[in-house]
Amino acid sequence: MLGTKGTKMPRGDKQQIIQYVVYLPSKLEQNKIATFLSLLDSRIEAQIKIIEDLKLLKKTMSQNIFSLKIRFKDEEGNVFSSWKLRKLSDVLIIQGGYAFKSSLFNQGTNKVIRIGDILPIIKLSNFSGIYSSETPNEKYIVRKNDFVMALSGATFGKVGKIEDKGIAYINQRVATFRTKQCLEFFYQLVQINNFKNYISSIPTASAQPNISNDDIGNYKSYIPDVMEQTKIAGFLSTIDNKIETERAILDAYAKQKQYLLANLLI
Repeated sequence: MLGTKGTKMPRGDKQQIIQYVVYLPSKLEQNKIATFLSLLDSRIEAQIKIIEDLKLLKKTMSQNIFSLKIRFKDEEGNVFSSWKLRKLSDVLIIQGGYAFKSSLFNQGTNKVIRIGDILPIIKLSNFSGIYSSETPNEKYIVRKNDFVMALSGATFGKVGKIEDKGIAYINQRVATFRTKQCLEFFYQLVQINNFKNYISSIPTASAQPNISNDDIGNYKSYIPDVMEQTKIAGFLSTIDNKIETERAILDAYAKQKQYLLANLLI
């Protein structure tokens, strides 16, 4: 680090800066490097725009579908039967997490999903959370395509989906969901603004925001039959998959730029 000269705020010494040696390529090579990095920046910006457009498309389509402005049809071109107003508890089993003993953390091989582990996409193959030697009942297990929700804290209501194979167990104040209907449909439903606004409106007497299984179960929504649920889920999950594909491309561009900067400017 350049000298601070006794000040509290680190600052560069002019003489040190002047004397700092930098190896520079020829002007021609400088232009080639600048052009290449500018092209990479343009691709990154374009990729960000693609992702933002897809997210807007997903949001718009979800709102139109769940407000019944868009209806799906069966294989013969007929509109499915009318949606029925139901409470989520009528169609979902809301399973709260297990109270793991913190004293047994990192003493076993069972992955424990806590609130802090809930990301939009949860990769069990790249799990960096807590392990436990406790093995709870199977009802606390989550697998590929299951989704979980935070029930406490500043990010209560956030949702994450298990992306890959393997199993993990949910910790207390984390919920997962079971249904005999189309689980992916309900994963999409709990991400719409109506549900989020409902969750945010639930009063809490404690300093830390909390929602309960009953709070989630009491949410009312119009629900289609299972065949239309499946069609909706397939349509919206296709957009989700496209977003993840484009994010992977963006990550590749960002890593490429980082690598080039680290190696070109040595």
